[in-house]
This record gives sequence, C-alpha cells and structure tokens, in this order.
Amino acid sequence: MSEIANKDKKIKVIILIVTLVLVILFSTLAGVSSNNKSGGGSNNIGGSNNGGGSNNGGGSNGDSSYYVSGTLQLNSAKSVRLSGSDYLYFSFTPSSSGTYVFTSDSQYDTYAKLFDSSWRELTYNDDGGDGRNFMISHRLSSGNTYYLGVKLYDSSSSSASVKLYVSKG
Repeated sequence: MSEIANKDKKIKVIILIVTLVLVILFSTLAGVSSNNKSGGGSNNIGGSNNGGGSNNGGGSNGDSSYYVSGTLQLNSAKSVRLSGSDYLYFSFTPSSSGTYVFTSDSQYDTYAKLFDSSWRELTYNDDGGDGRNFMISHRLSSGNTYYLGVKLYDSSSSSASVKLYVSKG
C-alpha cells in the first residue's frame, strides 16, 4: 500500500508542477499580448520616426504610434534638425477657427503631412512653398490639436536645419 501512496504523491507533484508551468506560461503570454496593442511600445513609424513608444498624448494610426517632438506656435519660427527621411511630429492647437498655413524654410527638399487629433491624415505637400519647401494650407477648428509630420524628401540627405512656420491665412 505504501507503493500506491508514493505513486499518488508523485502524480500529485507532477500535476502541481505542470499546473504551475501552465500558469506562468499563460501569464507571460497575456503580458506580451497586452504590451502589443496599438498606441504603445516602440515603433519608429515603420522604422523611422525619431522616437517611439507612447506619444505625449497623441494617438495611433493603424499599427503606428507617433512621438511628438514639440509644439508649433502661431507666427513663430521653430528651428528643427531633420535626419534622412525620418519624420518629426509637432502639435498645433489653434485658438480660433480658420485657414492656417504651415511652411518650411530650408535649402533642402522638405515634405509634410497634416493629421487631425485622431492621427487621420488630412493632407500632405512636397514642393508647394518656395523652392523645394512644403506649404500646407488647411482649415482648422479652434481648440482641436493637429499634428504636422515633417521630413526631408530625399533620404540620402544625412541631416538638415529647417525652420517651420505656422500663419493664419
């Protein structure tokens, strides 16, 4: 009878070990799954965004999160350094509704996209401004935050100093 008792103890220990292993495995998988939801983790916007992770209150657009590098002010130049074809993102919240014009001033070819507060693309531009600079003109609503994504058009350019402007049109 002690042989049967020993076998029962061994079976109970094996069942306990298997149960613990399964609990640890499922806990680990649940943690990995919850960390891969849109809007978190690092992403570098398809490999290039000068940032990653959550985005200072921004959001996600499909599988990509955006890191906001700064804020644009009306009628004030913002000097930035763009690298290759990596986007930098800037927020802008107009105090009154109307048409706003976003432009760049650089000797390099610049490109930009304008997003709404949910990171839906509203418009984009390549060479609408002076030379090869972008210019985006769009109607914006007061109090809503918009995001401007800016990059060099030519990815072979290593880095460039660019000034960004926002004016009311």
